[in-house]
Amino acid sequence: MMILGADVGSTGCKCAAYSEYGVYICGSYREYPLPAGAPRVDAEILKDAVFATIAETAAAARGYENDFGSISAVAVTSFGESFVALDGDMNPLAPVIMYTDGYGADEAKMLASDPGIEHIISRECLIPDATYSLPMMMRINRREPKIADKVKKFLLITDYITFCLTGETFIPWSLAARTMAFDVRAKKWDADLLKAVGINPFLLSTPVPDGSAVGRILAAQAEKLGLPQNTLVVAGSHDQIANALGCGVCAAGEAVNTTGSVECITPVFDEIPADPKYYNSGYVCVPFSDSGLLANYAYNYTGGTLLRWLRDNLTEFKGDGGAYRLLDEKAALKDISDVLVIPHFSGAGYTPDRIPTAKGAITGLTFSTDICDIYRAALEGSAFEMRYNLERLKALGAEVHSLTAAGGGAKSPLWLQIKSDIFGLPITISGAKEAGTLGAVMLAATKSLGIYKSFGEAAENCVRNGKTFYPSSETQKRYDEKYARYIKARNRLINLYD
Repeated sequence: MMILGADVGSTGCKCAAYSEYGVYICGSYREYPLPAGAPRVDAEILKDAVFATIAETAAAARGYENDFGSISAVAVTSFGESFVALDGDMNPLAPVIMYTDGYGADEAKMLASDPGIEHIISRECLIPDATYSLPMMMRINRREPKIADKVKKFLLITDYITFCLTGETFIPWSLAARTMAFDVRAKKWDADLLKAVGINPFLLSTPVPDGSAVGRILAAQAEKLGLPQNTLVVAGSHDQIANALGCGVCAAGEAVNTTGSVECITPVFDEIPADPKYYNSGYVCVPFSDSGLLANYAYNYTGGTLLRWLRDNLTEFKGDGGAYRLLDEKAALKDISDVLVIPHFSGAGYTPDRIPTAKGAITGLTFSTDICDIYRAALEGSAFEMRYNLERLKALGAEVHSLTAAGGGAKSPLWLQIKSDIFGLPITISGAKEAGTLGAVMLAATKSLGIYKSFGEAAENCVRNGKTFYPSSETQKRYDEKYARYIKARNRLINLYD
């Protein structure tokens, strides 16, 4: 059989067809016709792009039916927090407000005092922030009555797409946890919190474990998209969970390190931390379906973006994607230097310090310093910042023992070796062509189709990772010394702007 995985991102969407053994067959990608970083996205534009990738993938997959069989299911994952407000006829009332917009900033501050951070930490396992759905819903209720008076449903992106396919409204737990209204311990909407802020829980989809079947596709949609009439539609997960699973990360102590524009480490662990310092550092607890495991997200907002800035402003290679390989090759010939790059060019990320006013810096320059020294120091600085996160997580009960690398940064052997040496951990390259879509397929295969008994079994059959990088004891020692200098410089710089 073939299974489709749809991964809905904030700037574009992907769909790919796989066999039940994780063999990539074909796929499609669409970028939304919007400017980069747009604070609003038209829901119909988003849906049309997703449907186009599904239709294109289904059409291509028909050519492989003799080898793999027909399409049995489509599983949907998406970015979190943002949602579609729908009227009584289930039509969008307004554009999707992106999670980066800060739309609910005032309401997030209100939630910190009523019902209070203690309540939200104990149930939602996070602290109030404008990025989450609930503050944005509150703002609509308080300030936009023309929308609030007509709202029948607030659907996040995964449940919006699956609703359009089936007419049913179910939301996977990991995505529900990004609303700030989901009781992570009880696995249900926090009725007390919703009542306190005036949001009717019936406006939200029914929470279900990640990978749960939503229903069969509507006949009209099956015909439109070229899918079999009995295709099962699956509520996948928050995209970071699918990405982790697609990399084979599904046991406590494992983590995926995804480096794109933003760098994210997603660790898996098995107990909800009790220390409030964990949540005050910006960390969260997200259910890993019904496996009993949890996941968390640690960020550095300037991962690949910092390298792009260096390329475009300090080299002659502006706009040339192939320049990174050349810079890698030259930087690999460099020794560890005194140059330090503090990567806070977009503030000190959401974790663990949460200081948006922080500034970046390049220090330790001499007349012998060249761009390759600075480039290598930027790779190190990003790794130092993520080590800082890993150390904080370990102290707070979510230790990481191994990492799998995904995203554009995983294409750099130099960066992976630097990370391994700085973290003191093995790092394995993900073998997935598209980890997010593969993870969606693995969720469907395990939880809806019953092909696998566990995510571990699914990973054994579907994930084929690449080379593993191991830390060098001598290099690790030298990086420990440089890391100590990095922390001193980092914290002094933060104090200047905090």
